[in-house]
Amino acid sequence: MNDPTDQRSYFKKRYAEDPELRARRQQVGNDDRRRRYADDPDYRSRCLRSCRNTRLKRLYGITVDDFDAAFAAQRGACACCHKKLGRVVRIDRHESGRVGLLCTPCFKQVDILRHVLEHAEAFEAYFERWGMTTQLERHHALLRQLGRMPAQSKTEGL
Repeated sequence: MNDPTDQRSYFKKRYAEDPELRARRQQVGNDDRRRRYADDPDYRSRCLRSCRNTRLKRLYGITVDDFDAAFAAQRGACACCHKKLGRVVRIDRHESGRVGLLCTPCFKQVDILRHVLEHAEAFEAYFERWGMTTQLERHHALLRQLGRMPAQSKTEGL
C-alpha cells in the first residue's frame, strides 16, 4: 500500500464506514483550530475578518474593504450629523452602489423619510380626509424641498 492513490482510497473508505474515526478526526481538527485561534493572533484576526466580510456581503452586498473605505472617507463620523461613530454603525446602501455609514438616530430618520416618500399619496389623502391642513402643508413643503412636487400645490388655496 505504498501507492498514494491506494492509500487515499483506503482511508476514504475507512473514513466513510467508521463513524468513530470520523468523530475522532473531527474533534482533533476542532481542538487544533481552537488552540490556534487562542494562541495565534494573526490567525484570529484573519478568522474575524473573514466572518465580518461574509456577514457584510450577505446583509449589505459590500466587503470589509468597501466598509473601511467608506469609514475612512467619512473620517469615522456619521454621514448626516457628523458625530463620531461608535461601535454600532448602520450601513445605508444606495441604489447607485455607494455606501453611507450612519449613527442609529440618523438611520431611523432616513428610514422614516423613505417611508413617507414611498407612501406620499396615502399621507396626503389621509391629511385631506381628516382636515389636517397644517400637516398637509408641511408634507407638501417637504415634498417640494425634495423635488417631488411642483411649486404650486392643490391645497394652497385652503
